[in-house]
Amino acid sequence: MLQQLENVYFTDEQVLNTPSREDQISFYVERRLRIYGCELIQDAGILLKLPQVTMATAQVLFHRFYFKKSLKRFPVHQVSMASLFLGAKVEEVPKRARDIINVFHHIFLTKSKKKLEPLSLSSEYFEMKRELIKTERYMLKEMGFSTYVEHPHKYILTYLDFLKQSSNTELAQKCWNYLNDSLREPLAVRFRPEVIACACIYMAAYVMGIPLPEGTNPWWEQLDAKKEQLDEIAYLINQLYKEPEAKNIPFDRKEDDPSSSDSEPNNANVNGSNRSSPLKSTNDKKWEEGVSRTFTQEMAMNTPQEEPGTSLKKASSLPPTPLNAPQATPVFTPPTAVTKRTASRTVIQQAPATRASKRRKLQARRAQSFNSQE
Repeated sequence: MLQQLENVYFTDEQVLNTPSREDQISFYVERRLRIYGCELIQDAGILLKLPQVTMATAQVLFHRFYFKKSLKRFPVHQVSMASLFLGAKVEEVPKRARDIINVFHHIFLTKSKKKLEPLSLSSEYFEMKRELIKTERYMLKEMGFSTYVEHPHKYILTYLDFLKQSSNTELAQKCWNYLNDSLREPLAVRFRPEVIACACIYMAAYVMGIPLPEGTNPWWEQLDAKKEQLDEIAYLINQLYKEPEAKNIPFDRKEDDPSSSDSEPNNANVNGSNRSSPLKSTNDKKWEEGVSRTFTQEMAMNTPQEEPGTSLKKASSLPPTPLNAPQATPVFTPPTAVTKRTASRTVIQQAPATRASKRRKLQARRAQSFNSQE
């Protein structure tokens, strides 16, 4: 009997009580580090000229892993490298370990504002390669070799057609941007892709002032989604545009072997203090209570909105944009087209043809050429 592949989901209790929380890493610090790791994956994927679907898969695998293991045992930069390395294989666009390491080395030098120098084939490089392969293997082990990811992007055009909005390219592009930005949050491990797609349409239509059918049988219920879910997802996405620049938050950790499951993590926290003194952030309460606030309540407070798709790392330096301010019409490209990516706006691309399909096309051309010669 065939078994249908499904996404991996975690309960709300698992989301709030992750292994990192057990290691006294606060909710806010963990969230900031997750955003930082996802931005590393996005930046590296753009430099490697990977399809957006590959970066999306890598970010979902990144979030899944940190619901199994703590940030103390596995640094963000190490897991982000392994996630992109593994995600490229899953989407059939594999990259060499050397390419992954060189790109991340370039990003780290750029972020630290150091002189850009190539990474030589020294003991440092071979150690990084060894750690990359070990971390990838450890991720596969912890996830039970379940790397299937279903993205919500494929539902956007179908749902807009259902809502009689298929000709509104501006709305479609804004939904697409919200979906790409939402990958910074672990929404894919909490909600079905259909619900995330509905939430992005709901948020984009609200911001653009486009009325959608509600009444006694609202459109989201017809698509098997709940209003509470749409509010929560839209609220979390909206909070991303208020965040400061994502940075790595260093903390003391035991330099253990990631391939060894028996090694114990260091008890020191970010402040270098004792385990009996857990990390407390002034933002913890705000973020934990934030999931109970609805997007409608947030928008009713007339919170300034940033244009979706704007680089999140520059969100804090941009002037606020009022809801009624005129916005430039973005150019929307259907998902089957290959488009040029930028750091601020990306459109998910169709995965390239597999080697098997390329081989079949080549054999067909050769057979056609041979028949014509006869």
